[in-house]
Amino acid sequence: MMKVWRKASLLCIITAMIFTILPFSAFAADSETTVNMKFSDVRSGHWAEQHVAKLALQDVITGRPGGKFAPDDSVTKEEVVIMLIGFLGLKEEAERSQRDSVLPLSYSPWAKPYINKAVEEGLLRYQEELNLQDSDDLTSSVWGQEQASREWVAKMLIRAIGKEEDAEQMDTQVDSFPDASDVSAWAYPYMNAAVGLGILTGSGGKLLPQDTVTRAQIAVMLSKADEVSDYLSENFKQVHIGSVVSVSSDLLQIQDSNGEAVRVALSSDAMLYKKGETSPIGLNGIQPFYQVYLIEKNGIGYYVEVLEEMTFQKVTGRFVLTSTNPLQVIVEVNGSGETYELDPDVAVVKANGSGSSIRQIVANSTVELYYNADINDGKIQRIVIVQEPVNKTATGIVQRNENGQLTIVEAESTDEESFEVSDSVLVTYDKRLMSLDDLKQGDEISYDVKDSIITAIRLIKPSVPLLSYDSGTIRAIEKDFIVYEKNEDDPIVRYVSPNLTVLLEGADNPSLNDLHPGDRVDLEINGENRITKISVKNREVTSLVRKRIVSVQKTGDYYYLTVEMGRNDLELYRIDEHTVVRYNQTNVNMNNFEEYFTKDRYVNLTFSNNQLLRLEGVSVYSGEVHHVDVDEKKFEIKTERYGVVEFTLTNLSRVERNGSFSVGFLGLNPGMPVKVYVDMTQQNVDRVLVLDVLRVDVLETNANNNRLSVRMVDGTTRNVYLSQSTPIKLLNQSNGFFSSIQAGQPVFLVYEGTTVTEVRLAETILGEVKAVRADGMIEVRQFNGENRTLRKTDDRSVKAGDRVAITVDGYENQSIVLLNSITRQYWKNSSVSQTVSVRITQLNEQSDYPLANNVYVHDEDGKEITLNSLKSNEMITLYLYDGKVVEVVKRK
Repeated sequence: MMKVWRKASLLCIITAMIFTILPFSAFAADSETTVNMKFSDVRSGHWAEQHVAKLALQDVITGRPGGKFAPDDSVTKEEVVIMLIGFLGLKEEAERSQRDSVLPLSYSPWAKPYINKAVEEGLLRYQEELNLQDSDDLTSSVWGQEQASREWVAKMLIRAIGKEEDAEQMDTQVDSFPDASDVSAWAYPYMNAAVGLGILTGSGGKLLPQDTVTRAQIAVMLSKADEVSDYLSENFKQVHIGSVVSVSSDLLQIQDSNGEAVRVALSSDAMLYKKGETSPIGLNGIQPFYQVYLIEKNGIGYYVEVLEEMTFQKVTGRFVLTSTNPLQVIVEVNGSGETYELDPDVAVVKANGSGSSIRQIVANSTVELYYNADINDGKIQRIVIVQEPVNKTATGIVQRNENGQLTIVEAESTDEESFEVSDSVLVTYDKRLMSLDDLKQGDEISYDVKDSIITAIRLIKPSVPLLSYDSGTIRAIEKDFIVYEKNEDDPIVRYVSPNLTVLLEGADNPSLNDLHPGDRVDLEINGENRITKISVKNREVTSLVRKRIVSVQKTGDYYYLTVEMGRNDLELYRIDEHTVVRYNQTNVNMNNFEEYFTKDRYVNLTFSNNQLLRLEGVSVYSGEVHHVDVDEKKFEIKTERYGVVEFTLTNLSRVERNGSFSVGFLGLNPGMPVKVYVDMTQQNVDRVLVLDVLRVDVLETNANNNRLSVRMVDGTTRNVYLSQSTPIKLLNQSNGFFSSIQAGQPVFLVYEGTTVTEVRLAETILGEVKAVRADGMIEVRQFNGENRTLRKTDDRSVKAGDRVAITVDGYENQSIVLLNSITRQYWKNSSVSQTVSVRITQLNEQSDYPLANNVYVHDEDGKEITLNSLKSNEMITLYLYDGKVVEVVKRK
């Protein structure tokens, strides 16, 4: 006998809500198993999408090769029989049968076991089918390959759900249709029942009983037949019907109609619906106590349908007391005592799911009360003891300190617990009084709890050393301590921390060596009485860029530089042990000093109070073009390290960009990222490399010489040669190989002048812009039905309704192209040449357009249609990308 779903009793629902749940690994597989529920030709929003997915997950229907479902193909009689045997859960039983054919009609050999089972179950009757074979309207000489009519399918469905006897007694339903007379006499009761039960509906106001049934239509009919049969599909092991116990962003727990707990992880592609509605719902549309229909496989939930909404309200407060006559409970809610009547069968449980009773609730426990105004006059149906009052002294690690509440991991149990903190709490550390705000995450503390409120806290070990502050004037500086004084008081000696930070305005990574006697400083001191930070207040550091050396002289152990600071302005600096000397970020040994720093070379200087702190020779500057003066042949770049630096181009200076080069300022614009290389004197510009990221289409690859043949944005082609070490970056930013680059795909080339320094693989998103948001995000509805939201980094202007091709890599590089469109009268299409043809108005107009794979065809309301459904001379709009039609819109 078929199992019929019954609503779980309220007591069962509540019992399910209090189960102690096993670890999730007991229910779910390690990862999602590949399942077939979506097909490339049943796009998101298709009128049968929900039913196709539902039956595919139940293995009642299957797709066609290539990941397609063929929703518009007509079904044959043998296909209907196979679907019905699967619908009744008899597929495995049929396949085990070794019986010879029991229906002496012709059909495909692979359909034999299912047809035998259908005869055995009374779905098929020999004489009945034999009589139908005498019809003049047959579409095939093979009975099984005959296209099934709507009235024949209605007969099979009514028998399958056990409604054949009821069909004769049902009120007349079909006579209201204008083509009721087209219903065959034998089919009348079945059509009448199918219409009355809602399994079959008219099309355009007609029944069309002799029309064939498409694969999409049979999916909807089977799904509706399941509903009116009190869910025969509940027999399937992957189908569960019951009440929601809990739901989160990725987990769903229900109690099924047998009282069993079912817990699943929700697939990222899970389809969520509400009974009677065709549009999907969000996860917030599923709430505790709702009755749902769930399909899962290996512990992963793929389909959830809300059958009935049943909600309970919750009250949270502190338990005060209870009475037995009448049966009531008093709970403190928001500081006020509230009285609630209890249901005689009220369930009381602890937070861990174990049972309890009214008598066992301790005063001041935090409780949750659940009720429904429509059940037993709104009396409380369930009480959950969330937390009993705590009285203890313990140690632990602070996790959070916010809003007068402390969250701690207790040392002994390693459990995380949260307590309110008394307004008069006493916080101490090593005989010092502190405030609650002084406690930080990671602090180790000892604490006293009384009635779940912390009354005293003792800081044992701070996670970050407690800091104090001082200020003064430095008198002496040694390797690991300084001497300073305050207001001419006695000198203070204080050691410095190994991780000392020195702040000196204008200095690059200053250290203790950059401090001078007489510096006025602010000091930060840790709990170990060591200085962790020194801020110099009366002195700053100055940096000058590209100044010419006039002379270099060595006297004793030191070098002396005379530097031209400006016209008729010379300064003499000593290079001593406190001076950092570098060339291109590499320290220079004083024995090699004159190899790098000689007369007439240009250097960068950092000094304070005439003391030279840093001397640098730099041959490469990186930054953005700040200003260009073509007349003076000068340009400036803004660098992160040196600020704005000015350069002069000579007739020999070369500007390289995008694989080519030119002489002069051609191509230099403000804001452009560049690298400037100077010659050995650091005076003259040798070359300027423009840093660019270009989107190109790969036409051909040659692994023998690492060559790419690419089409540039302007349509020109170019050969690009990569070195063996050129990084190839995949969409997830991981490293790929040269073989990862495929002809026909877009990529982004990262250029430094004439050299490609990196290749980034990309993808192109084709679709319609749905919104350009104020937060810089753009929402696109792809032609494959998926929605994508991404940050807009291309400065091309787009608006809602635009059709676009957006090419992106894994680094937020982006190229947006607006698709070209034409609106013409439709003429024809060819599946052989894969083209669509339109009427032309002038001889020089193009009439035939090639079709892209999976072209998106729909009307102005968004309903998907086929090219074959278009009629000659109807107005259509074609959207083209890369010369091919990617979207066709039928106009009204």
